[in-house]
Amino acid sequence: LNVYYKRAIGGIENQDEVYQLITAHAMEKDASIFRDDYFYLLNHAFEDRYFARSLALAKQVIDSFDGKKAMEPKEEKNYEQWVLFYLRLLIRANNKKEIRILAMKNWKHINIRRFFTEYCATHDETKWLMNYIKEQIPFEKDPHSVYYDYYFLKELYKKANMRKEYLRSLDQMFTMYGDHHFEIYREI
Repeated sequence: LNVYYKRAIGGIENQDEVYQLITAHAMEKDASIFRDDYFYLLNHAFEDRYFARSLALAKQVIDSFDGKKAMEPKEEKNYEQWVLFYLRLLIRANNKKEIRILAMKNWKHINIRRFFTEYCATHDETKWLMNYIKEQIPFEKDPHSVYYDYYFLKELYKKANMRKEYLRSLDQMFTMYGDHHFEIYREI
């Protein structure tokens, strides 16, 4: 990977070859644990020259997954990585509408929820997301998912300096989840 990176930033003549190698690796069904690093390379080593190509590639891969009725756990993880990569590219393109649509469509993925929460907290979308999460909680079926809804809501209150709501939320989480989520104790 370091060789790829050095060659990629070393000169234009190597970049097409390195870009193709990395995208080929990233698209493998059983890609290695270094997948995050491949996406990092695509996002940083090739920022400007390959931006439009990466945007189109990510959209194409996501669309190919969308046609499937069920995914294996590895495929699910692969899909999640592509969505996160596409979200990063959409942020660079400042496409707020598409970011919101994609994040809502993939709300079940905790890492996408986490990423979108961070994005909203830094892009003046905090209040909107707080309302969205509050609306989601009654319809969530998975207890793990409900916990993360409360967790991200608490984080949004903290980032928005809404002290009273944050403390109330933290207290509610302690009451509901305090016996088996130790990070709540740490925060208190």
